[in-house]
Amino acid sequence: MRAHTIAHKARVGGRGRTKRTIVPRGILALSLAVVLLAASGGSAAALTGNGVTTPTPPTPPLTLSLYAGLKAEYALYGCDSIPPDEQDTCPRKKLGRTLPFDATTSNDSTLVATGRKIKKTTKQLAAGEETEIKARLKHPKRLNEKPGRGKPKVKIKVAATNEFGQSATDELKVELHRNDRAL
Repeated sequence: MRAHTIAHKARVGGRGRTKRTIVPRGILALSLAVVLLAASGGSAAALTGNGVTTPTPPTPPLTLSLYAGLKAEYALYGCDSIPPDEQDTCPRKKLGRTLPFDATTSNDSTLVATGRKIKKTTKQLAAGEETEIKARLKHPKRLNEKPGRGKPKVKIKVAATNEFGQSATDELKVELHRNDRAL
């Protein structure tokens, strides 16, 4: 017998003689579906009872965006990282110790910032809110020295993890401006 057909015995002509007929499976399946649909009231039946739950929608993916502007570039200046043209109003001349940057995530999550030149920083972030993170510099005096050419650079690796275990990573590179007033 073929796999796609069903054998069926039926009486032919009413004389008691049976004849084997072959019915295609598709016709039988269609007739069975029509009978079941008519028996259930014309619409699809809903499952109810113990152990039957409605599926929860999937959580949206976790996204992470970082921004480091003038505050981060002038982190060594100390006076809340203000640009050098406004440094005359700054009463302090010491080096700054923190490198501020902003982070935003799509879900509530825990952010961890690491790097060679900063200390490990952990902060809780709310969904959709821009949060300022102040990463503490390990050696601000060493960064402010003039060893040669170029500006000191700080690379920050940031990882955010939400309560569902999803994670997002990003990297931030900042070129610092030296504070000549602190030398």
